[in-house]
Amino acid sequence: MVLFMKMTKAIAMYVKENNLNVEEISKDTGVPKVKLYVDSKSPLNATEMLRLCSYLKLRPEKLWEEKEGV
Repeated sequence: MVLFMKMTKAIAMYVKENNLNVEEISKDTGVPKVKLYVDSKSPLNATEMLRLCSYLKLRPEKLWEEKEGV
């Protein structure tokens, strides 16, 4: 569960830092918009995380490395 919260936060930070439209991302991916905010208490599941990474053209392992400082 901790891993999913870290990845949820990393993706939400990316969305925020790049001034992306949460409404549009949610509509296009089917991921609930509540999960796209930095202060979300609802973690993404694996399917949602991969769907967002594909949509945003992000590599999940790169997000993980940046979040963990690897």
